[in-house]
Amino acid sequence: MSSSSPETIRPSQYEKSLERSLEWAQPHLATRDGWQTYRSGDSVPRPATSGTEHPDTSPAYQQSPDEPMSCKIPTPVSEVGGSSTSGSRKLYHRPAEEADTRSPEDKAVADADMRRYFIPNSDIESASDPDRRALLSAALKLAKQVPVIEPTTFHGGSVSRLEQYNSSMYPSADFLSLLFNSPPASDAETYHWEMSSNHSLGKVKEMAFAILNGTVHGSDRLLYILSVNCVAYTFLTAMDVNEQDDINVELNLAAQAKYLKNIECALQHLDTQPRQDPLLFQALLSAAMAMQDAGYMRRCWRLNWAACGVGALLDEAWFRQSTLPAEELVQIRIALMKCYIHDRALSIDFSQPSSLMDLPLDTKLLDLEKPCDAMLLTMVDIAKVTDALFREARAYSTAGNGQINKAMVQDQVKLLQEIMARSDEFRNRPPSSTDPYLISEWASIDFVYFSMMASLVRLSAGDSRSTDQEGFRYDQEGVRYARKALSSLLQLLKCATVSSSYRMKALASVCWVVPLFTLRPVFVLFRSMVIFSDALDLKLMQDVSERLDLLASSRHCLAALHQLCKSLVDMYAKFAEKAIYQRHRQDSTNGKLIQRRAASPVATFQQPPLHAQPHGFGNFEDMFSGRLLDGPSHGLGLDFLDSFDWPGMEIVDGL
Repeated sequence: MSSSSPETIRPSQYEKSLERSLEWAQPHLATRDGWQTYRSGDSVPRPATSGTEHPDTSPAYQQSPDEPMSCKIPTPVSEVGGSSTSGSRKLYHRPAEEADTRSPEDKAVADADMRRYFIPNSDIESASDPDRRALLSAALKLAKQVPVIEPTTFHGGSVSRLEQYNSSMYPSADFLSLLFNSPPASDAETYHWEMSSNHSLGKVKEMAFAILNGTVHGSDRLLYILSVNCVAYTFLTAMDVNEQDDINVELNLAAQAKYLKNIECALQHLDTQPRQDPLLFQALLSAAMAMQDAGYMRRCWRLNWAACGVGALLDEAWFRQSTLPAEELVQIRIALMKCYIHDRALSIDFSQPSSLMDLPLDTKLLDLEKPCDAMLLTMVDIAKVTDALFREARAYSTAGNGQINKAMVQDQVKLLQEIMARSDEFRNRPPSSTDPYLISEWASIDFVYFSMMASLVRLSAGDSRSTDQEGFRYDQEGVRYARKALSSLLQLLKCATVSSSYRMKALASVCWVVPLFTLRPVFVLFRSMVIFSDALDLKLMQDVSERLDLLASSRHCLAALHQLCKSLVDMYAKFAEKAIYQRHRQDSTNGKLIQRRAASPVATFQQPPLHAQPHGFGNFEDMFSGRLLDGPSHGLGLDFLDSFDWPGMEIVDGL
């Protein structure tokens, strides 16, 4: 090639094969009443890339002329947090390589779904106040940023060349010896290994020794490298480290970054074209889980989608014909359950739709006396409710008639209640009832349940056929569940922040469940807070933000959620302070006392005078006594997005 002509940069094998897997998946998506996730001719999700954008002439890579160009996000200029343990963790921004790959239909559905959580009902008197509506509109705009925010690549960029036999590409023998000689010595250790790994311990050992001894080659070696690096990364994220020793913490973070870099390098060279390959399925699922922990939610979704495409081929006929050991077949079936759970949970997030692929599930093999198996059955059943919720929300948003299937919603509510009743039986058995870590794990089910109930009730509240009384009742029920969800979340965050023998394991669990099930309760509560000015709701939101702040600097997957909560609190504080100042000024001018008035016939719970946090509200300790915020705010003309507190970010329109 002539030196004067630039070399063409071509998509990696991973990108092209993942593109093929996404195209293959379209005809296999589940349908409901003739509706399909992606219609023929729709754009398909673009695979994740790293570094420079690759020119490609394939139709799936071409931008639609109707789609707006991506807005530029400034480069971050400072670090998140100030602790010494966050030095290698950069600020969040919108990486150029992570383009929004949703189809126009997906974007419209996501927008309609999110608006349902912020737009107030017209029958509420205070909802007609222009400043309250402006505040909710600003919050809606802010909330749209969460799905597109991902961390900068803190491991130094992509690796275009894969050296499969270079010892830096996989864990050392010393590290593997440490990992394998740390056997599950307790019920908590056993549970954590079974939940976080998609391979049996014996299979991991087999893969590790084959890599070290050079007895595996080609595509199998690449899958072995990917899988073993995922196990090493997961092991380190839950490893108990002396957090008072900064050197120990930095070494742990450096090791995590190394294995995450190896994972991404292996993915760039991986052929993910769907085929009946259980090792490929397990490797893709493991990589998806690692990407979520690292905060790369879009990459997580793409990898999980690809895993679903492979997993859907591992049907009953394949299991009958397989010659793999029985233990490995059980592990594959359990991994299929985890993939289904993860896929449906990702649909709760507003960033990407669920794949909606039907995976072969067989829950009969679970031993419900084991805490892990009991938890898996509970999560699979919740995922089925999530699937129904996602489909109905989409049908509601695309139908355009403002009507939902209320009978379906009520059926799902009953199912959730039955699931919780059965989970109470599971959690009351030892060791789930005696081990502190397992107790915290079952507490996460409470959080998921309340979050799901808030979503189901909020969906019912948007039905155009509902009377004012029904809509008001649905609103109050949704707020009640949102309060319970965030109160449960506080307990989970406490387990992940207070020093204990299981803190790091609890933190690993928090990093899975919190990013997927927190947004909707936060939106429901903020909407109620703006409309009804409830002090305890504000305090609850503050407490969640402060707890997340303790973890955000070291856990990327929690940082975006923390900044969202903090910004919402700051936006409301700005509104409250100026509204109260305006009200006092008006009353003093008129020489009148402040009169109590109700914004609407709402029976919110009684509250004592609020002692607000100094950083949030200055000296307005009793700002809510007498409901000073009820009624119109007389057009303060506030720019609430001035409270947008994400350095290095700007609001992106058209998401």
